[in-house]
Amino acid sequence: MNLRFYFRRLHVKIKHKPTVLVMRPEGVAMIRVQYDIPYFSIYVNKPYRGQGYSIKLLEELFEKCRGKYDAIFGTICIDNNQMRYICRKLGFKKVGEFNNRYLMMKKLS
Repeated sequence: MNLRFYFRRLHVKIKHKPTVLVMRPEGVAMIRVQYDIPYFSIYVNKPYRGQGYSIKLLEELFEKCRGKYDAIFGTICIDNNQMRYICRKLGFKKVGEFNNRYLMMKKLS
């Protein structure tokens, strides 16, 4: 399935294209922009996993993104239950499915 189809259907406006980054000793959360679409990525260092740092990093990232983007997207492997739980907890909605992945979206405005 073509990702551009989903974004056109969702009528999401992207205001700016800067990369947004949160770096902490616990890990890194960032926004990368592809085809004018902001995607989030996250990495939590091994000693900090399972302690809620992914949610803290993403919340800080989303605060930095407010006013820059209307929405943030992520692609999550269907069998990655932990990340799917985190995304649901942070207010992401599943907006598509392709290549054994869910396309998730969180509106920021």
